[in-house]
Amino acid sequence: MPLGFVGYWLIFVPKAKLRWRVVLGWLVYPLAYMIFAVVRGSLVGRYPYPFLDAGTLGYLRVLSNAAMLLCGFLTVSLIVVAVSRSMATK
Repeated sequence: MPLGFVGYWLIFVPKAKLRWRVVLGWLVYPLAYMIFAVVRGSLVGRYPYPFLDAGTLGYLRVLSNAAMLLCGFLTVSLIVVAVSRSMATK
């Protein structure tokens, strides 16, 4: 499905509408999910992903893992906007 979405985006989505400021909004969902997963995991004792397991890794390491993951999301988001804007100018 990810390849299908990329194909749909490349062919059908208007490229000129993406702005740089939307990138921060795209990070809200992953950040909120990570917070939810860590809080829920600390309450029930089970974490959905090993890199969020604060019981084993400690909260400092989990915070570092979450920061790296968010940097990855940020990088991909910036690339998507850059590609979109470059395609819109052609």
